[in-house]
Amino acid sequence: MSKEIQLEDILKFIKEKRGLDFSTYNDGAIKNRFEQFKIDKKIKNNNDLLQILKDIPDNIEELLHYFYIASTAFFRDTSSFDFAQKELRELLKEHPHGQEFRVWVAGCATGEEAYSLAIIVREECEKLQMAQKRVKIFATDINLENLALAESGLFHSRFVETISSERKRRFFEKQENQYQISPLIKDMVVFSPHNVVEHAPFFNLDFISCRNLLIYLKPEENKRVIAGFHEGLKEGGLLFLGQSDRFEFPNLNQLNSNHQLHQKGKEQKQEKQEKYVKEKLFSRSLSKRVNEYETTDSRFLTKQYSELLLKGMLPDGIFLNHLGHLLYTFGRAKEFIKVPVGAFSQNAFGLISEELKLPLETVFKESSGKETSSQFEVKEHGLVLVGHFLKSENFWGLFVHFDFVKKSRKKPISKVEKSEIELLKRSLRESEGKLSIVEEERKDLRNSMQILLSSREHSLGEKNLLEQEGSYLKTKTMTLNNEVKTLKNEVKRLKDQVKHWKVFFDRAPDSLIILDGEGTLKTFNETALEFYPLRVSDIGKPLSRLNPKGPSFDLDGHLQELKKTREVLEKKLVDEKGQTFSFQLVPLSEVLYLFKIVKMI
Repeated sequence: MSKEIQLEDILKFIKEKRGLDFSTYNDGAIKNRFEQFKIDKKIKNNNDLLQILKDIPDNIEELLHYFYIASTAFFRDTSSFDFAQKELRELLKEHPHGQEFRVWVAGCATGEEAYSLAIIVREECEKLQMAQKRVKIFATDINLENLALAESGLFHSRFVETISSERKRRFFEKQENQYQISPLIKDMVVFSPHNVVEHAPFFNLDFISCRNLLIYLKPEENKRVIAGFHEGLKEGGLLFLGQSDRFEFPNLNQLNSNHQLHQKGKEQKQEKQEKYVKEKLFSRSLSKRVNEYETTDSRFLTKQYSELLLKGMLPDGIFLNHLGHLLYTFGRAKEFIKVPVGAFSQNAFGLISEELKLPLETVFKESSGKETSSQFEVKEHGLVLVGHFLKSENFWGLFVHFDFVKKSRKKPISKVEKSEIELLKRSLRESEGKLSIVEEERKDLRNSMQILLSSREHSLGEKNLLEQEGSYLKTKTMTLNNEVKTLKNEVKRLKDQVKHWKVFFDRAPDSLIILDGEGTLKTFNETALEFYPLRVSDIGKPLSRLNPKGPSFDLDGHLQELKKTREVLEKKLVDEKGQTFSFQLVPLSEVLYLFKIVKMI
């Protein structure tokens, strides 16, 4: 009689064939999934189960679908999402200007939760007048099929039934019985495979969401995952969990007893807390995936991070070992690495630019000494160095993040004159034409002067005449030189003004669209997307072919009227919700018109 196969043996077989380790999952959860698979397949025992997995490899994939946790929905648990949105607003208010707001959704399934977070972050940025804020949301899962569905951004109508009509209007495009997530939201999210148990956590995060995944893990793995979240979060960052998730971890404080939203407090120096974090985080299993790489290199920990960086999920930076030797350099960090001619050591402090040598040494010493994270601001370069301590069984060192902070910009003006843009452009063209004519005249005068001075067969009277002519030409040349200088300054001034108006147009809070006399789209700003589903490919096509996201406006008829009167035309219309909109048509030139849409408060 053959020995009864245990579930552990089947899990080991799956790991060998697919490189996926489900031994970290809760025993009860895994057993239930095995039993359900056997019932559906009419399999009597584990011996038969293992045999069909060996005989038919497709059965392994089918079994894996029973393991994957894909329970998700848009704005699942509405009250918790509402609470999280309020706290996100406070987080955004204090977020440094110019820095990227970074979110990680671990176990994103088919993407509904990632897109939900993207929507509420977008809404809060708009309320705070931070629509230009750089936001990146990393959404990860181990199920490649779910990731493909999530990345498509296409959902059946039944999945969006609970979403408000306002959010559907603004952030979705209806396509028969499906809804496509809008590019405005889709471009905020990056989807990628990642195993939250085996792979390294992301760095420098403002917000992490991992809802109802921890309950499926064994307690020890649960603690390691939370330790990774703690390490990846910035001070003051938020961790959003599911209502069924329960854990205890120092320095992660629950903000409300009714919701699983936790905030990372200030780093504690107590020896007990530091020891707890190190034990849980650095005991993380970093076992290799099948055929991933074969090496005995003790730096294998950095390879886990470099894989994430190559997918665009880690910021620019460098990896150092415990001796300060440079192991890897990524992105813009290489701008500060100088390799000398001849023999040189790997010591990063000898390769880094002189102005960053002291900041790098400071970050290295503080992070290594405390075995935590530290940072140093280099204001003259608009740069912050952030050191993250790393440790595994055979390696310890640092990942130093080079955080480039954009300088603040002046706010654009809030109003635009009727035809100022076109007048500035026309004046610029005229000035450039005058400059060209002056340059040609100057060239002709110089040639004439050369001919006159080179002639040797002149009478005395002719010489006097030539001298007088030469004096005149010199005076004329000086005058023209002054005119050229004045015109160049005028051209520069006009170019600066055109650039200023271009910045205004792109960032104006009102919806602005430029059309020709036939209603053909010439350009538009980002705010116009709130009223028309515009794409770059629509430029050169009639705007009337698109349905507005608001009350209907007889654009073609009013354009014909405007071409006759040449006066600003304004209409106020009310949509089905009772909201008032102001539609304005302004003639910019003989052939261009400004279409301005304002939602009245």
